[in-house]
Amino acid sequence: MIWLKFFYYLRLFKPVSFLIRIIIEIVKDVIAFVMIFFFGVLTFANFFFITNLGSKEKVLGDWNSSYGGAIIYTYMQVMGEYDYSNYQNSEFYLLFWTILLFLTFFLTIVMLNMLIAIVNDTFERVQEVAKEA
Repeated sequence: MIWLKFFYYLRLFKPVSFLIRIIIEIVKDVIAFVMIFFFGVLTFANFFFITNLGSKEKVLGDWNSSYGGAIIYTYMQVMGEYDYSNYQNSEFYLLFWTILLFLTFFLTIVMLNMLIAIVNDTFERVQEVAKEA
């Protein structure tokens, strides 16, 4: 908690105060995005969990076929850690690849680019207010 207080006191310095203000505004603006993003992660994790239960050869691998493991597995895929090594052993081979493509397009490409756009808009808004002041 003391580190958060340290950031509060850093606002006394003009160059740093601008950056801290941007961070605070980004956190405020991203809250709705984070809820939608994690709803998407839970949606795809639910697919992997249910399909993995019905498969003889477990696709989740090291994640022990639990729902929490499916969430971590999905989140890691969104972040680029694609573990598709067990797909070919599953009887739902084509289904897993199709969902991986949807996951890649929706969560990785669309949602993360949306996050970049939100951060950019927030930066421009804070910068515009700083120029007016």
